[in-house]
Amino acid sequence: MRRACGYLRLLLAVGLLPVFTVLTVQAENLIVNGDFEQPLLPPWSLFSGGVCTIERLTDLDPDPDYEVHVDLSGAGGGRLIQVVPVPDTEVEFTGHMRFHADGTGDAWAAAAVVLSYLNGAEELLGETRLGAWTHNCPWESGPASHLIGMPDDVWLDWTLNINDELVELPAVDPLAVRYIRVGLYVQAYEC
Repeated sequence: MRRACGYLRLLLAVGLLPVFTVLTVQAENLIVNGDFEQPLLPPWSLFSGGVCTIERLTDLDPDPDYEVHVDLSGAGGGRLIQVVPVPDTEVEFTGHMRFHADGTGDAWAAAAVVLSYLNGAEELLGETRLGAWTHNCPWESGPASHLIGMPDDVWLDWTLNINDELVELPAVDPLAVRYIRVGLYVQAYEC
């Protein structure tokens, strides 16, 4: 059986913070409800295909506040996303997160925070995926895609400078980035 889980709190400010995600510009948080202390309402959007659960819980991390748990059992996928306008790419993503993915045989599973870099028409230019995935996962790095593997089932704090990260994506023109779509993705194939 494949299973993919992601837990996080996110802040998107000209600086991005995981567990609560933050995307910050000059210490201003750009992600609405990035700490998930309020219900998951717009501008957060939820998408699910398969047996996917997306919920706010207080008992995931040993602290009293909310985290978001995205869980997928079996084949399919699920996403919790927010599109955030950015003044430029001089921003940081910070978050507190934990991922889990496991699969057997030819099955694969993945759980990731995905930062998608979009132009003014909200078309995808490239993306960064921070997460955990199994050995058969077809995700791979390339000129417009950067994978950053995270330890499985460990809470960690992570900060990513977007300008520095875009060096890893030679196909993405930093001057064309007008939005960052922040998402928590879970995906699995072949139950």
